[in-house]
Amino acid sequence: MKINNRLKLIRVELGLSQDKFATSINLARNSVALMESGDRGMSERTISDICRVHNVNSNWLLTGEGEMFNELTADDELAIILSSLLSQNDSPDRAEFKKRFITKMLQMPDPVWDHVENAVIELTTMLRGTENTIESIKKETSD
Repeated sequence: MKINNRLKLIRVELGLSQDKFATSINLARNSVALMESGDRGMSERTISDICRVHNVNSNWLLTGEGEMFNELTADDELAIILSSLLSQNDSPDRAEFKKRFITKMLQMPDPVWDHVENAVIELTTMLRGTENTIESIKKETSD
């Protein structure tokens, strides 16, 4: 498999359109299209950006050897999730709520975490195997 095919495989695996992938590495969509088709090569800078932004194994991208993505530690995964959570296209109010919520959670004393864990277990149990939606749950709890 050639590098252009591996590039497309990365994008597809990430579930990104050419446009969103291009934006993530500061390129135009047509540049990604040309690289994927093999009509344009990738600069060292582009390869570096792809690997850094999307945690791609540079050896795999260049040679096809090894795993597509670098292995992440639990802390790395958490950092990516939090970054993604806070960088979504939310309204300013929603984004501010997320920041306050996460900050407050991180400030909770250890004994409170038992209650949080129990609440999460209850919520997931309630949602599992039911037709309830978040809206119906909100309605039930407001009655």
